[in-house]
Order: sequence, then C-alpha cells, then structure tokens
Amino acid sequence: MGGNETPPNNNTSDNDELNEVKGKLGFNERPGFEAILIKIVYRKGPKLGLIIRNYENCVMISRLDAGSLCAEKLIVGDRLVAVDGEAAKDREQTKKIILKGFSKRRKCTFLIERPQSSEAKLWAKTAILSSSTRTSSTAPREKHKWKLMTAQQRQAAKLLAAKEARNLPQNEASSSALSSNAVSASGGKNDSQRKDD
Repeated sequence: MGGNETPPNNNTSDNDELNEVKGKLGFNERPGFEAILIKIVYRKGPKLGLIIRNYENCVMISRLDAGSLCAEKLIVGDRLVAVDGEAAKDREQTKKIILKGFSKRRKCTFLIERPQSSEAKLWAKTAILSSSTRTSSTAPREKHKWKLMTAQQRQAAKLLAAKEARNLPQNEASSSALSSNAVSASGGKNDSQRKDD
C-alpha cells in the first residue's frame, strides 16, 4: 500500500472495532478528518521508523523513515488519537504505550485522524512545520545539553554580578554625588536636606 492511500474501511469487523475504540474514548473526528484504525505488526527486518511530536494537545506523526513498518500504513500529518485503546496525550506517554505494545504483543493498533479536506491538510502541515517542540529521538540528550548550557549561563551571570558588585562602591559614590548635585541644581531637596525637615 502506498504512503498516501487511505486503507479501505469497508470490512464490518474493522468498522465495529473502530466504533468500539471511538466510543470507549468518547472520540469524534473533527470535520475534514477521517478516523482510521491501523494495525502494525512487528516483523524482522524493517524498523518501526516513527517520529512523533506534540502540537496543541495532539500527538502528530512528524516523520516516517522510508521502508519502515509505519511508513507502510501511516502518513506524515496523521494525528495519533490512541494506541491500543489508550488515549495519546503527549509524546512521551505515547512512546511508552507503543514500546509496551511491541515488546509484549509484537503489534500495536493506532487510532489515527487523517486530514482529508484542504483546511485539515493545512492544519496538519502547520503542526508538522511548527518549531515549538523537538521531534528527534535525541530530545532527552538535547534537554540535558540545554540544562548544562543554562546552568553555565547562570554561573557566568553570577560571576559578572559579583564582579560588578566589587566595582559598584566606587561607581555608586560618584553617581550618588552626581545625583545629589543634580537634585540641588534643580531646586529639589537632596537626602541631607530632607533629614532637616
């Protein structure tokens, strides 16, 4: 089956299963989208090849590796609604469900919402192209790298603040004298004049 074809959904048992999963989740597909139940069974050779991301409280398929198990049935831009009957709430939770399904049963059943109308396809394209979240499997390493970088920046800011604090008494004295003179010259009262009032 090609990557852009919608699998036929005319089998009564497939429709019953789809309706059962949708009912269990209380899910109704949005206008312009089609709900599809897709089963992916592990087989030796091709990898899973699925990259997902979070977008507006949805889990989106953002990339599929060519020749992978998922590339045979899924399309970039599909929204993962549920995996094995469990709602797909966010990327990490969904990833755990998928790994559990393949490790225990060697298969997963995905309820997806596939864009059909031009508006739905535009929404899906926007979701995939948005840069609000990382999509790669290296995100945990990236997160660690960002933590280190921000810690280094905080440390550098502390050192700079300490250095400025050491230089501050000299600068503060001259700026304080300048501000007192400026207030006196403008006819206002400086601190020593206020104490006498």
